[in-house]
Amino acid sequence: MITVEKSAELTGHGNPIYALTVSQKPGIIFTAGNDKGVVEWSLKTNAFIKVMFPVVTSVYAIHCPENFPLLFAGLRNGDVLVFDFIQQKVISILKNHLKPIFDIQSVPQKKELLVASEDGSVSVWSLEDLKLVHKILVTADTVRTISISTQNKQVAFGCRDNTIRIYDLEDYT
Repeated sequence: MITVEKSAELTGHGNPIYALTVSQKPGIIFTAGNDKGVVEWSLKTNAFIKVMFPVVTSVYAIHCPENFPLLFAGLRNGDVLVFDFIQQKVISILKNHLKPIFDIQSVPQKKELLVASEDGSVSVWSLEDLKLVHKILVTADTVRTISISTQNKQVAFGCRDNTIRIYDLEDYT
């Protein structure tokens, strides 16, 4: 039997944590939840670094796309905040959904961002200019999670109605 032991514990959030993502910078993670802010942590020192930026409501999803100096935070109110690491500030708010954002993933070869919402849709955004490219109406209920195949040919959406809907990444059909 394998013995599993905790190697560290990061404390500092005052409310539940709903989202966690690894930074492109080694040894850094970001967390968010019901604290009204996105937090940066060091895995080298196992310590709080700083609150990256404040938010007006709970954060349910965060994502750092590969090869882009950006962090996306999906909020309970349906907004997606775009934080630029170079400018060290929120540079844009992606507005398309009116209900909570539950997952955010990127498609590196297409330079696109996928945003899943409780409104039953997934919005597709350009990572280059942050413009809405397409909106996929996936279900009459909530889209909770996104998973992209390792071959980058298909994307699966996990839905609240107990189904997994799979689409072709080429044209989202």
